[in-house]
Amino acid sequence: MKQNIAVIKEKIIRFLEQRKRLVAILSVGLAAVLIAGLVIGAGRSANADDSLTYVAVIRGDLTESIDLVGTLKAQPSASLTWQSNGTVAEYNLAVGTSVSKADILLSLESSSQSDASLNAQSDLLDAQLTLAQMKQADSDFQEALKAVSDAEWNLIMARSGKNVWYDENAVSEERLEGAIEAYELADQRIWALEAEYESLKILSEPDDPSLQEKSEELADAQFERDKQLRLLNQILGHPYDLNVETDFIEYNQAKAEVEQARAAYQRLLDNSQELAAAQAVVDALQNTVNQANIIAPFDGTVTDILVRPGDAVSEGTSAVQMDDLSNLHVDVNVSELQVSQVRIGQSCVITFDALPYQKYTGSVVSIANAGQESSGVVEFRITVRLENPDPAVKPGFTTQVNILTNQLQDVLLVPSQAVVSNGSRNIVMLADGDGGASPIIVDVGAASEAYIQIISTEIEEGDQIGLIPVESRGFEEMRGMMRVMGGGMGGPPPEGGGGDRPPNQ
Repeated sequence: MKQNIAVIKEKIIRFLEQRKRLVAILSVGLAAVLIAGLVIGAGRSANADDSLTYVAVIRGDLTESIDLVGTLKAQPSASLTWQSNGTVAEYNLAVGTSVSKADILLSLESSSQSDASLNAQSDLLDAQLTLAQMKQADSDFQEALKAVSDAEWNLIMARSGKNVWYDENAVSEERLEGAIEAYELADQRIWALEAEYESLKILSEPDDPSLQEKSEELADAQFERDKQLRLLNQILGHPYDLNVETDFIEYNQAKAEVEQARAAYQRLLDNSQELAAAQAVVDALQNTVNQANIIAPFDGTVTDILVRPGDAVSEGTSAVQMDDLSNLHVDVNVSELQVSQVRIGQSCVITFDALPYQKYTGSVVSIANAGQESSGVVEFRITVRLENPDPAVKPGFTTQVNILTNQLQDVLLVPSQAVVSNGSRNIVMLADGDGGASPIIVDVGAASEAYIQIISTEIEEGDQIGLIPVESRGFEEMRGMMRVMGGGMGGPPPEGGGGDRPPNQ
């Protein structure tokens, strides 16, 4: 047996010495480690030719992952405390109760509350009434603002109807409106004279001179009105009929309505500052009243109640723990060597020590842009969201997170125990046809805890390779070195993997 081990050792050393392109050669310590492993393997066999256990190179699926540990947390989560002294009143709240934001969860007995708190409750009612009245006034303000807007729109439409007559005759607004005003004044004078004449006619004799004078005055006014109408028609280039008159009347009415709406709006405009002050009074009193209550700050679940009815509490005493159990996360830290492998949305497998037979899914939702140094190692915080929580999962559970960084199918695989690395080269012991084994340098790809992907063409499916025993501490240290040098030894063994059996089969 010793002779067989010496032959294998000599093969490895001679092989490495002949490869001039190697950056570093396995040290004597590595040879000693291999010898120790071979001795252990040989000790299990009565035949010196069987000093190594051989397995076949296989094809299968491989999942590469980063394994991390953290603590499950709810977001948001809050520990609610009392804001004043008193005695806890009777309550029906229970752990597991779903509550809504602003719900009152617990209260202090009225007899134990401070005078300031009791007075605030009374003052709050008055302040709320005042605020309601002012809000009604604010509603009036909004209606007045809308009235201004509507009136201004009507004025725009009325102006467009009136402007048609300016555009058709190329006449200035000042000249046309002056002619209309002169005509309307003359017309209004006739209305007044006609009323006077009719009154005088009733009270006077037919041959009364004053009646004759009023009749002549009315005739003169009619002549003047007709003259102003002819001038207006001439300026318009169109008879000043009902259509024209209506357009100008509607414009004047719209203009008056705008002025009225603006005046009403201005009267209510200064109410906004008073409304804000009244709201501040209500808020201040409400805060004082709320000091005697425990109020839910968000929609969630009561996960713990820390006081009982009749307990004497003081400001700062913990009362209720609340969590949003529909939104569970775990924060984990990855090294600067691993963070480049993590991406937003990456799938994760999540397990809990408290639920050993359950697996849950998750996804990466955030990656810190800045690292933090811890014990000489720079780490980045990763937040993973639990996708399928159930009632068995509780905040505070110790959580194992496997971030799936690479998933390969139908690739060449060897057990990780078959690969030895000196940091720059990876070596396997390939069985030859004479019952011995020769060291072969191979290129490796992804790796899990149990398997390593072989991407070299020198190795084919079905080849027999030797397993290096892992009982030696030195070999375990070498595997640790492989992990640091990027060997990817951090993932869980593939399901069904082990021995010479392909993973996932």
